[in-house]
Amino acid sequence: MSIFDRCNHTELYQMCRELGLPAIPSMTREQLAALMLDETPTEEPNVFDSWRHGLAGFVLSHWAVLQNQVSCPLKSQNPLACFTCLDTQVVSCVVGNPKNEHLIQLHRK
Repeated sequence: MSIFDRCNHTELYQMCRELGLPAIPSMTREQLAALMLDETPTEEPNVFDSWRHGLAGFVLSHWAVLQNQVSCPLKSQNPLACFTCLDTQVVSCVVGNPKNEHLIQLHRK
């Protein structure tokens, strides 16, 4: 019996993302549980993770100007805070800042 037996797919996926693990929605429940238990490395990175790094890097490098405008998990100034957000939120943050997209891209990993 696994400690994750009572968790559904979405819960497992969200736990992985909160931990900063490279989970992707197409992974099975077993793969997500194994990822949290560090049993299997994932082969396919989430394409939005580089944008998460870009957003965090951009905001943190401009913190003095942006700190009063940030109301998301990045307010903690944790560079991995964007990993707690859903992929659609990441897209929304990038698309919602077209003037700064090139600066966000500079921080992508």
